[in-house]
Amino acid sequence: MDFRICLLITTLIMFTEQCTVTFINNKCRYNMVCVNTLDNNNQGWNRFRHDPYNRPMNMDEVDMEACSRHITYGGYELDPVYLVFRHKIKDLDTSKPVPITYDYGGQGIVNVIYSLDLSDNNYDYTPVLKSMQNLALLDLSKNQLTTAVLSNLYALNSLKEIDLSYNTISEIQVNTFDHPYSSLNKINLSHNYLVKIPDAVFDRFGYLETLDLSHNYIEGLSPFSFEGIKSLLHLNMSNNRLSDINSSLFRFSELKVLSLSNNRIKNLKLVDFEKLNKLEVLDLSSNAIQTFEFNLFQNMLQLYSLDLRNNVLDVLNKDTFTNLQYLSSIDLSRNKFKSLPKGLFKNKTVNTFSITDNLLEGSLSRGMFDGVNVTRLDLSNQFLSAIEDYAFCDLVRLDTLLLNNNGISSISSNSFKTIRSLEQLDLSNNQIVSIDFQKDDLSNLRSLLLRNNRLAQIKHEHFLDLSNLEYLDLSENAITQLAPSSFKSLRNLINLRISSNPLSGTLETDTFDGLVSLPTLDISCNLLETIQNASFNDMAELKELNMSRSEIKELQYNVFVHTGYIETLDLSYNKLETFSVNMSELVGLSTLFLNNNLIKTILPSSLYGLSRLGRISLANNLIENLNNDTFDNLVDLRNVDLSNNEKLNFHVGLFERTKNLETINLSGVQTDIDFADISDAPILEVMMSDSGLHNISLLNLRGLTHLSTLILSNNSVSELLAADFSGLGTLRHLDLIHNKISFIQPGTFKDNSLLLTLNISHNSLSAIGYGIFRGLIYLDILDLSYNNIQDLLSERFYEVKSLSQLIVDHNRIDSVNAEEFAGTSLVKLSIGDNPLPCHILVKLKKYGTPFKITAIKLDEHNGENIDGVTCNKDYDSAQTKGPETVDNRNDILIDIRNILYMMNNNSKTVRESKDNNYLQNFTKELEKINTSNNEKFSNLVNFSMNVVNINNDTNMILQKILNSLNENTAVTTTTVFTPIHNENKTIDFIPYVNKVKEELEKTIADEKQGVIDEIEKRLSMYHYQTESLPTSPNNEKLVSHDVNVNTKSFFTETCVALILLILVGLVLYKFYKSRMYIRNRLSFSTRELPGAMENSAL
Repeated sequence: MDFRICLLITTLIMFTEQCTVTFINNKCRYNMVCVNTLDNNNQGWNRFRHDPYNRPMNMDEVDMEACSRHITYGGYELDPVYLVFRHKIKDLDTSKPVPITYDYGGQGIVNVIYSLDLSDNNYDYTPVLKSMQNLALLDLSKNQLTTAVLSNLYALNSLKEIDLSYNTISEIQVNTFDHPYSSLNKINLSHNYLVKIPDAVFDRFGYLETLDLSHNYIEGLSPFSFEGIKSLLHLNMSNNRLSDINSSLFRFSELKVLSLSNNRIKNLKLVDFEKLNKLEVLDLSSNAIQTFEFNLFQNMLQLYSLDLRNNVLDVLNKDTFTNLQYLSSIDLSRNKFKSLPKGLFKNKTVNTFSITDNLLEGSLSRGMFDGVNVTRLDLSNQFLSAIEDYAFCDLVRLDTLLLNNNGISSISSNSFKTIRSLEQLDLSNNQIVSIDFQKDDLSNLRSLLLRNNRLAQIKHEHFLDLSNLEYLDLSENAITQLAPSSFKSLRNLINLRISSNPLSGTLETDTFDGLVSLPTLDISCNLLETIQNASFNDMAELKELNMSRSEIKELQYNVFVHTGYIETLDLSYNKLETFSVNMSELVGLSTLFLNNNLIKTILPSSLYGLSRLGRISLANNLIENLNNDTFDNLVDLRNVDLSNNEKLNFHVGLFERTKNLETINLSGVQTDIDFADISDAPILEVMMSDSGLHNISLLNLRGLTHLSTLILSNNSVSELLAADFSGLGTLRHLDLIHNKISFIQPGTFKDNSLLLTLNISHNSLSAIGYGIFRGLIYLDILDLSYNNIQDLLSERFYEVKSLSQLIVDHNRIDSVNAEEFAGTSLVKLSIGDNPLPCHILVKLKKYGTPFKITAIKLDEHNGENIDGVTCNKDYDSAQTKGPETVDNRNDILIDIRNILYMMNNNSKTVRESKDNNYLQNFTKELEKINTSNNEKFSNLVNFSMNVVNINNDTNMILQKILNSLNENTAVTTTTVFTPIHNENKTIDFIPYVNKVKEELEKTIADEKQGVIDEIEKRLSMYHYQTESLPTSPNNEKLVSHDVNVNTKSFFTETCVALILLILVGLVLYKFYKSRMYIRNRLSFSTRELPGAMENSAL
């Protein structure tokens, strides 16, 4: 018992959390949020008693409907409680009814709950609910329920609405022994997995008014699907897979709203809709409806909204909507209608009408829109060809009419009669040749769009009645001439577009007279050749004038008289040879474009008085000389573009008095340019692309002490030297693409410590040399793509520790190691289009890298790629073809270098001040090793000589033995040579000789093994001393010339010694063999001796 009490207390501590209660004043209710348990701190339900005096002061914010809703409990009137109940404990006891309570106060509150929110609890079952006397709203949405259970173990007689949306429900059921929710009037089963509706599944819900089954997978309905539902008002079956209604709606005589959109319905039958006498809203959009019976809607006398958009309807009967007296909204857009019958909406009051994106063709005639009373009519993107008189006479409220993107070529004189409220008329992208129609009823028109038509002439009479017009677009027509005062009546016009017309000849005086409010005029892209004096007379508000891309050859001197305060003047892409106009009316000019003309010189008087001019473009002209005082009056000049004047004789004295100059563009200038005479100039950007530049140092850029951006692309620079960019301490961006750079001298960028981006792509670099990036401590982006670089070694990037992006695409790099960039801040490595083996990319992908690997051109369609970087499969196969003959003579030096690199990568401190000491220590250590190896090799040679001497002594002993044998075994016989068997004394010497021979063989084998052991010992000591070397300096190139020489000598001498040893052994063997075989001996024992000595192991 005590154990159970302890367990209960523990459960209370773990599961019980204090509920939060908030009173919502303007809705007269309590919002309560509880987690795991309903705990009201032992406070009873009486705290929710209704107080009629506790009301907000501002009654305008009160929801009167909500505040009129009270509940009754215990004989008292209470404000409703909206409870949000959340389960955070996964292993909570599912057998307990929800909401779970442990105290007396919680038990009492259960009966005053009006709304219970159990959403987002990850329920995969329908929880048992406690008996709640006043529960009206239940929310079980956004869980994992698979079955919609519309009943409960305990009765919930007041439940009106249940929300089961956003679950995975595929089945609906009412448990036999449970209490059904028979008082429900709203069920939401949307966004689930229902495929079919069982017959009579809703027969116990006789009070149901709203049923939402949208966003499911329902494929069909039967006549008994909704059996038992007697008073349904709203049915939503949208976004399912219905192809046929199948007389399932015959019992819904009270239905008001029906949505069947986004299904697969092809045909509509009268029998399916004939009982819907009280239907008000019908949505049949986004189906595949091809036809329907003309009297389909004859019984829907209350229908006011009909949506038929996005189907495949192509014809309508004029009597289709005859009985729909209350029809006020109809959408017929996105169908295939070719015409609308006259009188289709007669005697109606349609306030919302859409027929966009159809195939309407032919003429718009009177009566077509009879009964339509909309404010906006969109007839764009059709195939209309003409507008007849009084076509819109019934649209008295119309303020926007869109007729653009049709094929209209004919507009009758009275086409727009009676539409006096019209403010916007769009007739663009048609084939209109004249606008002579009556405009007396268009006095309120503010916007008229006539772009891209076939208008050839503009007259003053065309705009007489359009005094309120503000926006007129006449661009892209066929207008060849503008008569003087054509726009005189348009004094309120603030936007005129007349560009891209074939205006030719002369722009006459007072052409734009009357446009006193126009701030911007664009008459570009025409064939005008001459602009007469006072052509822009009386344009007092003109600020921006664009006359570019024309054929202008002459600007008369007083062309800009009385033009107000022009700030931007664009005369680019014309045929001007001189620029000399009266500048008294252009004192406010800030931007002047004269580029792409035929100008040969600019006189100082041409720019006199333009003290506010900040930007001038003279690019792509024929200028050869500019006087020193050309820009003297331009005290505010900041940007000068002189590019592509190939023969320009440029000298920096031009800008001696322009103290604010920031940008100079000299690209395409082929003459010699020298900035030597500039000192402390404020110039921030210099561009010299396509200038035939070979030597950067000849530019003398040192004086540009404020330079931030330097662009030298598309030149012929072959090398970068240390003096090229010296003194440019503020340089931030350097562009050297498309040159012929093959060499960069170390220290080239030593003065450019603030450089952020360096682009050397599309050059001829074959290697990244040591020290070339010295000083670039803030470099962020380095582009080396499209070169011939073969490797990326870590020591090249030690000095660019701020590098975040390295671009090396389209080189010859065949290996990448993430550890090579351990000392940088690299975030992105772009390495596409290189011969990288697949196994290297796979390794990088498998083990990961601290930076992102990408490519300029991502190849995501090729199967052999990692993160869009294609690998070289051929390279992998070439690697596995077979072993190759490799010269190993430099393996020791390679091992030394690799060891030094590894030790250098692992080092975390920079010892820049001790570089020379490290180099000296390293050299001394190499010298010690070489000296020691030479001494050991000398000892080895001496030892070999001793072996030779011992062999010679052995030979002499053997010779003496043989001589002694010959003297002691000589026997004189007269007639017969008789063998001596047992008494012959020479037989006693044979064991002795065999013993000597065995000792000799053993001695030679021991000496041979000793030589081999000594060689292995020397090599082991050499490797040990190599591994103990100190770390090489961080920023110096390893010099190993002498070491290579010594290593080569040691290897050669060792090979020679071994060959000599082999030769000595061979000579000894031949010697023994020749001396031990003695000819012309009569003794039998003597004949046996050579056989005994000829042992293969000797």
